[in-house]
Amino acid sequence: MSHIRRTVVLVAIAAVIVQYTSAQELVRMGDESQSLARIFEMASPVEGQGSEAWIGYSIPTAIIGHDRSVFNISSGARGELSFVGSVHGGSTDAKSIAELLSPQASRTLSRADTELAILMKFGRSGHTPTHFVVVSLSSRVLMNGARIDWLGNHNQEESYSLLQALYRNTSNVDARRGLISLVGRHDLIADSVPWLKKLVNGDEVSTKNGVTKENVGIRKSAIFALGYHPDKSIGPFLQEIIRSSTRSENLRKAAVYSVANRNTDEAFSLLGGTIRTKELPVSIRKAAVYAVGGVEHTGVLRLLEDLIAETSETELAKAAVYSMADVGARSIAPLVRAFQSTKSTSVQKAAIYAIAGAESNDAVSALRDIINGTHTSQIRKAAVYALGNIGTDEARDVLISLVGTI
Repeated sequence: MSHIRRTVVLVAIAAVIVQYTSAQELVRMGDESQSLARIFEMASPVEGQGSEAWIGYSIPTAIIGHDRSVFNISSGARGELSFVGSVHGGSTDAKSIAELLSPQASRTLSRADTELAILMKFGRSGHTPTHFVVVSLSSRVLMNGARIDWLGNHNQEESYSLLQALYRNTSNVDARRGLISLVGRHDLIADSVPWLKKLVNGDEVSTKNGVTKENVGIRKSAIFALGYHPDKSIGPFLQEIIRSSTRSENLRKAAVYSVANRNTDEAFSLLGGTIRTKELPVSIRKAAVYAVGGVEHTGVLRLLEDLIAETSETELAKAAVYSMADVGARSIAPLVRAFQSTKSTSVQKAAIYAIAGAESNDAVSALRDIINGTHTSQIRKAAVYALGNIGTDEARDVLISLVGTI
């Protein structure tokens, strides 16, 4: 074997030994006697060395389900999955975080959907993360074969302290925004609320070419983060932003969408109030119309139907139609009623396209009825076009039967 080849082989062997030793050290450091900050310090890459990898750990969350119901848990509580070590994400199949980390343990977890995986991707630039992900342990993700250095299960107090330290130690705006998004999921930490509100109120500034200015991106991230915390002061705080004429439109819209992440009743009430307040700009009310479509409340469809029937603002009515399509995917009946309740051609056409989006036999029948009805040629042509986009056998049969009749 040549000297060059021996050198290459020795380097490769050394790399394997280092990787194995690091993994073993990670496991050794992962017991409960070591703080998250200490394990993280050991796992994070040194500037200019190593390869890209994700560093992650889990924390319990107090929030369960889409209705944002809260169960009693201490901020010092740990999760169930105690695995520590390095794994490689599957390259082709999406798997849950729990399954990627420990296939056997994942089948015995009783609360995988109420434990959050905090994931940060690090490159070769040292201690500044470049990508951020927060999902439940039961959520399926595609990691494309990336290495994950998993630091075990920890409590929200330790995690919050770590994220705050990372925030203080970087001036990179994108990294700070990502860290804010992670902080927002620490729903057991009361101190996170005043900190996020402080960022929203413009205390976070950046300096460029000697000019100090408010960082709108930081403030928007803080607004979105607040939406996930159950603190009762947050709803009124976000509502104040929405109604404030001195705030920028971007921040007011961010507050609208953040409200949609509150618990169901609060979100429906605040968004409904925003939609009905005619003194607010149409752009803000329109954002609320889209946002309320994502709220799982029994009153959403009625709210949108009433808006379509009553408003003289075409843009609001069209937004309500598209929002209704997301809510009423199980039935096209609300969209048919919306079509019938408005005299606006623009809104009627929006309803036609939304009906076609259902791609069901009921949608085909509804469009056929519109085509055969006493509507204007413009509306009937829109229905024909929408029918052609459905592409089912039933839709084609109707189109064939219409040849020469319109």
